[in-house]
Amino acid sequence: MRFVGKSGVRQFFEINFNTMSVTYFNVSEIIQNANLVIAFGNEEFTMAGRDDALAQKWVQIYTVENGLITRMEEFATSADEKSYLVVQ
Repeated sequence: MRFVGKSGVRQFFEINFNTMSVTYFNVSEIIQNANLVIAFGNEEFTMAGRDDALAQKWVQIYTVENGLITRMEEFATSADEKSYLVVQ
């Protein structure tokens, strides 16, 4: 999904607050480089209408200009680490 502008931010949070019950939300690392802030983490939540919990790892990239977040991107996977190659 893509959320654009102030109305998109409002829609993003309305969807999350109205459809998700968060079990945990962990930020494991934050990196800042120039005007980018990159956060790594994981979460588990249940969605309205579902009984099973959904867990995923994610990376969020924030672009900051003049002290304001102007862009946010999120990349997430719910795949078990055993099902894909992890380089350590």
